[in-house]
Amino acid sequence: MHPRARSTTIGLAFSMAAVLALGGPAQATTFVDPTFGTDGSVTTDFGGTSDQVIVMAVQPDGKILVGGTSSPTASTQTSIVKIVRYDADGTVDTTFASQGQLTISYPGESYATIDSMAVQLNGRILVSTRAFSWTQGYFAAVSRLMPDGTLDPNFSGDGKIAGWFGQIGVQSNGRILVFGAKVDNSQQGLVAFHPNGSIDHTFGRDGFAKTPSPGGETLFRLDLLSVSPSDRILLGGNYGSALAAAEVTRNGFLRTGFGDHGLATLDPGGYQTLAYDVGPGLDGGVVVGGSSQDSVPKPRVEGDLVRFTNTGAPDAGFGTGGLVRRTVPAYTGVVSFATDANGRTVVGLQNSSPNRDFLLARYGLDGSLDQSFGDMGVINAQLGTNGGSVWPVVIQPDGNILAAGWLSNGSDQDFAVVRFLLT
Repeated sequence: MHPRARSTTIGLAFSMAAVLALGGPAQATTFVDPTFGTDGSVTTDFGGTSDQVIVMAVQPDGKILVGGTSSPTASTQTSIVKIVRYDADGTVDTTFASQGQLTISYPGESYATIDSMAVQLNGRILVSTRAFSWTQGYFAAVSRLMPDGTLDPNFSGDGKIAGWFGQIGVQSNGRILVFGAKVDNSQQGLVAFHPNGSIDHTFGRDGFAKTPSPGGETLFRLDLLSVSPSDRILLGGNYGSALAAAEVTRNGFLRTGFGDHGLATLDPGGYQTLAYDVGPGLDGGVVVGGSSQDSVPKPRVEGDLVRFTNTGAPDAGFGTGGLVRRTVPAYTGVVSFATDANGRTVVGLQNSSPNRDFLLARYGLDGSLDQSFGDMGVINAQLGTNGGSVWPVVIQPDGNILAAGWLSNGSDQDFAVVRFLLT
């Protein structure tokens, strides 16, 4: 039930110099902002054994919101959702909720998680959470918080749209988009809500967008959403072994002329393909990041980054035929990415090595590693006592990068946010 995310969240075969940078002593701590938190990072320990950030959002005032899960003990299969807000310098904002922390839990011994979080222009915070309990079943809600962390009573009557969960986006007119489903599976897809939480029946067909529905493929799954400041609505996911994308107009209809009947696909050549993030690309294109498995010479997971043109065709000017696929042992999966003002793509990379680190890379417009970024295109920041891992990545207006995930203190995992100086 762990979300695939932006959010959130690689097997990279770089040049030999880059491989040496990954395998050798950590040099990247020189890129960490020493004025942020403690020596560039901030951690929050909730007293459990496993705390990890899944989603992150930056408010217009620069404050940083992170949400994730916290498990009380290693022996129990339960978790709660935690949301923390930090000031721009990494200190906990004690004006939010209870001393900077908000807890969202569900009845019974349940496994709860957070799928998405978005901040509206008025400072209100939208959050999608869900849970499963063996004794009480499934729960879900899209909630809206006031800037102080309390439920907004003007949203759906009690601050929550019960039963819905999924990826959240906000359009410039205040319309709220949720790409997901009702917990009882009675409805699913891209649905629009008015700012007050009622369904916006002017969007698409009676509030629901038409999305691609190709036949003949049982492994078709679109579940990622990106809404850009210009109101581009992008969807991402999988179609068989291919990474897939679609675009919906701001009024809720498939964009004509994109891909094959509204769906763009590119098969990276592996199997068990998973998409983790989708976002706008160069000149109206679309980027999808994820992972797939390769069986040669032995099974391993590789990170994939694909870019489509504004017509949905693989972008021949990016990587090899629109695909960047690299492999280095122990580095698996493009779990998140963000595109900067110059069109370069910063990716957060899942790290499965025993001594996990915060791992980032940046690609130029042509899909090659940007040698001006970090150590020859890569930042490999060893920050925790026993490693850590990155999930969501956000580029701030000043061009610097926030990366969040978890760091180990030697006995358990804690929420972690790191700021990297790139300007």
